[in-house]
Amino acid sequence: MSGQLFTETVRITTKNRTLKGCGGSLLPPTRLNATRWVATELDGHKLKNGNFLPDAHDSATDENPDPAADMFTPTLDINDSGKISGSDGCNRYAGGLVFGDAGKVTPAQQAGISTLMACPGAHGRVSGLFLSLLHTVQSWTIEDNALVLQTRDGKTIRLRQTF
Repeated sequence: MSGQLFTETVRITTKNRTLKGCGGSLLPPTRLNATRWVATELDGHKLKNGNFLPDAHDSATDENPDPAADMFTPTLDINDSGKISGSDGCNRYAGGLVFGDAGKVTPAQQAGISTLMACPGAHGRVSGLFLSLLHTVQSWTIEDNALVLQTRDGKTIRLRQTF
């Protein structure tokens, strides 16, 4: 019903009807098109807000009504064609990378763009680290239902899916 793929399926047939279901472990996707993610870890540093249940701020972190509450967490939206956009924890960004099938990430033909809001304190540190890692991503994998982005120098960004 959710559209996700699982390792196990079941079909029960009775006299009047057939019921189908699935379960077990989630099968990792082979492509990331039309998905949305929120960062949980940047180069080994856990982000406390990346583990909250999804809410409206996961899809638009710059709309937080209380920015002083330190609730901004970087997001990554991958559209139908593999192009990216999201929030770095302070500013909105779009473009720069294209996510392909089977772990492939390539630079986009056009450079990415970003808003340039002031990001003091923790927001600025998270924003700067996220962007510096994102700009050097070269591949992706799924590990324990998390998206792991690998940079050229072996650093990682871990994200959880929000839809």
